[in-house]
Amino acid sequence: MQQQTPGSDPGIHRTHSGIYLKKGHDWPRRDTTSPPVGLVSQEDSIVITATTSRGIDPSQLNMMTRITAKPAYSVPSRDPPSYPPPQIVFPKFEPLEREPRTPISPLSVENLFSDSEEFSPKEPPPKIAPLGSISETEVTTEASSLGDRQRSGEESNIIYDRHLGTAQSPQDLPTPPPEADAPKLNARPHHQHFRNHVHFSHATHTQGPSAHLASDEHQSDLEIEEVELVPDAELNDAEEHDRQNAQNGRPMLAPMLVETLRRTLSKADEFAARRLEYPNGMQYTRQHKPFSTCSLILGILFAIVLIVAIGIFIAWAVTSDGFHNLGKSKDTCSTKACIDTAFRLSSFMDQDVLPCQNFYRYSCGGYHSQNLAKQLTYQEEMEENTLASILDMMNQVNFTEIPPPSRIEVVGREIFDACMNNPQRSFIGGRPFQDLLRNVPCGPIFPDCQNFDEGHFSWERYAGMMDVYAGRYNLIVAGTEIINPMERALRLSFRPPALDGFLGPIKQKLLQTHMHETEFEPLLAVALRQDLLNEMSHQLLRIDPLSGDRHDMLIEVSQLIVQMDNITRQIQPSRTVMSLGEFLNAVPQINMTEFLNGELSGVLSWSTGDPVVIYDFEYFQRFVQIALQNPRRALANYLTVVAGINLRNYLILPGDNATWRNCAQQTQNIDIYSNIYINRRMNNISLPAISAFTQRLRDDFISFHKNPSSISAQTRVLVGYPQKLLDQQYVFPDSLAISLNTTSYFDSMTTVLRAQRRRDFAEVGNLLADDDSSGFYPMTPGVLESRNENALVIPLAALQEPLIIPGSDSPQFSIFATYGITILTLLSKVYWQDQQSNMPLPCFEQEYRTFLSSNFQNIEFSADLMKSLSIADALITAEFSYYRWKDESGLRSEIHLPTLQKMNNWEEFYVTAGTMTCNRDGFLAGSFYESTINTAFSMSEEFSRSFHCKKEQPMYENDCLKPFLQIV
Repeated sequence: MQQQTPGSDPGIHRTHSGIYLKKGHDWPRRDTTSPPVGLVSQEDSIVITATTSRGIDPSQLNMMTRITAKPAYSVPSRDPPSYPPPQIVFPKFEPLEREPRTPISPLSVENLFSDSEEFSPKEPPPKIAPLGSISETEVTTEASSLGDRQRSGEESNIIYDRHLGTAQSPQDLPTPPPEADAPKLNARPHHQHFRNHVHFSHATHTQGPSAHLASDEHQSDLEIEEVELVPDAELNDAEEHDRQNAQNGRPMLAPMLVETLRRTLSKADEFAARRLEYPNGMQYTRQHKPFSTCSLILGILFAIVLIVAIGIFIAWAVTSDGFHNLGKSKDTCSTKACIDTAFRLSSFMDQDVLPCQNFYRYSCGGYHSQNLAKQLTYQEEMEENTLASILDMMNQVNFTEIPPPSRIEVVGREIFDACMNNPQRSFIGGRPFQDLLRNVPCGPIFPDCQNFDEGHFSWERYAGMMDVYAGRYNLIVAGTEIINPMERALRLSFRPPALDGFLGPIKQKLLQTHMHETEFEPLLAVALRQDLLNEMSHQLLRIDPLSGDRHDMLIEVSQLIVQMDNITRQIQPSRTVMSLGEFLNAVPQINMTEFLNGELSGVLSWSTGDPVVIYDFEYFQRFVQIALQNPRRALANYLTVVAGINLRNYLILPGDNATWRNCAQQTQNIDIYSNIYINRRMNNISLPAISAFTQRLRDDFISFHKNPSSISAQTRVLVGYPQKLLDQQYVFPDSLAISLNTTSYFDSMTTVLRAQRRRDFAEVGNLLADDDSSGFYPMTPGVLESRNENALVIPLAALQEPLIIPGSDSPQFSIFATYGITILTLLSKVYWQDQQSNMPLPCFEQEYRTFLSSNFQNIEFSADLMKSLSIADALITAEFSYYRWKDESGLRSEIHLPTLQKMNNWEEFYVTAGTMTCNRDGFLAGSFYESTINTAFSMSEEFSRSFHCKKEQPMYENDCLKPFLQIV
């Protein structure tokens, strides 16, 4: 019968064998908030399991003990309670009544100590053979769960089933459920609390990192899985029952195990001070040594010195702007522009070449050693940077952002997305152009053309209606420009078609064959028909170029083009200002009224007294005869074909490899994208500083040259963009928004181009704003001089690397050597065109030939001499302007570019300017281009002095240009 010990914990139950067992229940304590001392956790329980091996009589076996300490849950360390420390009590077992050496099936005793039910008084006690003495103890502390521990070797576990009162095999028992309240393992130091297991087994039974303390007296296969710790009151009661069992002749197991475990626990206490390693990244306490007085003093002194050093550093940084220049050399520029320029110079230069021997090769030898695709001129670099900026600004237009993008940004992004939709554009091919021809005047070469009537055909009316579609290839190209720079009123202009736009590559191929002059025109007609017209007619017009009338029509068109090109090659370029009536009277065969009424009359008012500009007036006089000699259908077919050539870029035909670069290029002259581009860049650049610097260059150029009639103080400097492009209604009027179809790229571009051109013609007769010029496109990366308007135009796209822009944090010599020489070269070109009879070309030619290879001495190079003259003039003028700036600023020396500290500022100036001239045309030593650059730099006296050139060296100074300049 089950009895309860007076004063004991209700959770502790006594069996009839006199052992008090408990599991999963807190034992009595005075301080319920404090856990037990040592290796005992809040969940104190002892489970005893007996094990035999290979059927050996347990009475003949020795024993070995093992204590396994298992971490419970995380509990903060507290002071030990004041109640007496717990003791260990073991149950007494009776020997099994069986024949010796009979194998016993492995059993489990996990359910023996469950506190869910009480023991039945009728349950028989477990029977087990006497164990003998235990003399070897092994203590193991391990952080692994009881259910996960594996055993090796052949074992037999004796299990007492308190429900059946018999020993059973694990195969006969149901699998016990996992412990529901088993705590999650947390890594904790060894001095915190562990669940205690007293484990008697062979040393090979335990796995995982562990520490063993063992004696070597005896061994046994008896394994005690868990030992319950109970208070002293119950310990005394258990010992009393042991004494009663001894009087009855029963073995006394408890005293023997108690003594063994007490010795084991004492050794475990010794081991507790040692460092144990547990899995799962556990942390452990270490035994710290006390600081010595000397170490403490040294630490305090070090802290004081460190604080003083930090204070001194902060004081220096604040008083000397040290944070701004931290990590920088005082004499070296470290801005992004300087670093990029230095990298460009170091990759372009070849310092194995002597600068006084061949300065172009010294500046550009590394440039020519690069991959051919990387050998870009500085203009091409700016073009690539501009295209990349267009793509980037389109990617930044987000339809879901807050605040939402502007209407112009949305339309621009939609059109750009339509352009990037290559699958759709490839699928529809040339059908958009064919749909357009059905609604505009066309020629019979197009099979679906229904509006051609040869009897009522007027090529002037056709040309007027095809104005925007034929573009610069139209029979008469209309435009707008300023006649009087002082008045700045827009006027109409007329010029011949720019046939070299598509004829140039074909003519270049023919000239390489060294044919006779009489063969040129027939062969040009054949090559034009084979290389261009046949392909265009097949892909765009859906005709067979070799079938019947279509073949004859293509021959007529090719012959007409050759005749028109012959006129443009024979006449001298001219610009004539006259009234519209005078022009009509001079070429009465051309019905200009029909031409103007075709498209332009709907947006502008004109009269015969209006002044107009006629380019190449002789062309129109001679073209009249060509128009009369050729069939009318040839003129209609010509307009149809050149419209396809002009609009082909907005289509994707078979064999095309369209990329984002093509889309970006086609947006550069569209005002919608100019507006977006300006708004993205306008806050990152100082236009007033650039304008002031450019005016300074203009003034220095005027003071350095004699009688510069074409350049004066009245020459306007236009920098960046005209303000009108910031007006959204001007750029994207409501009428355009209604008619625009952004899902079709071809339709969108033709609609925008037509609306933009009609708006420009509507301004004829009006005065241009002070910041505006005809043909001022902000996304065109190139500096231009409009002589008709007496203006110097620097678009926003030209204000970028590799030019170093005024206002940037870069040394002035780099600005003069890049941006300065670029502007001055343009001014010099204009200046020397007006000095045709007073130029130093003979002297230049003599110097030029010293650099030119003998293979090229007999080839014409007059154009190269003019180019060399312009560069030399710009270089010497930039020197003069830089000298003046240094005198005004009082600086004797500037900071250096990175990696060029060994050079002086003048050497850096020339090297920076030299790399700006690198070009693929100078690949061959002694080429025309190399000779052009070397000749230009050899005219500088300062260059020869800076590099210490000797008289016998080719780059030694030459005085060809000095007599023609006004040296100040």
